[in-house]
Amino acid sequence: GLALESERRREGVDRDGAFAEYIRLPRSAVYAVPQHVPFLYAAYTEPIAASLAIFEADIHQSQSGLVVGQGRITQLAVELLNLKGFNQIHVAPEVPTNQTYDFVIECQCPSQSLAPLLDALNPGGLLVLKSRRPAEIEVPIQTVVQRRLRI
Repeated sequence: GLALESERRREGVDRDGAFAEYIRLPRSAVYAVPQHVPFLYAAYTEPIAASLAIFEADIHQSQSGLVVGQGRITQLAVELLNLKGFNQIHVAPEVPTNQTYDFVIECQCPSQSLAPLLDALNPGGLLVLKSRRPAEIEVPIQTVVQRRLRI
């Protein structure tokens, strides 16, 4: 059922054990690293793949964007945006006030609510969620509907 599928997806994300000496994974989740690829490069495969997912969102180089967060994933997202020609990108550990953007990429949710992130969007703007906050988070639906925001 749905609860079981949801529980399965959380394995390896919300539970300890990935740094254990041995872990158990389905064969479909394991890929061999070619011998010519240094281990350090291979270690970046998952974070880069996860960060590249931002380009599946409807964002364009001509738009203004905000990347919210701090740390490796935030830095990686900004580097990838720069490599793709996005030159109107702002980065902040928290949402700046009195400034709006065409899209916001959330790499670290700054509060228990999406309200600050949604307030940073222009009407019709797009919020791209990247982090996996372990607690529930408030979504102000009225703001989303009234301002035609996309998540």
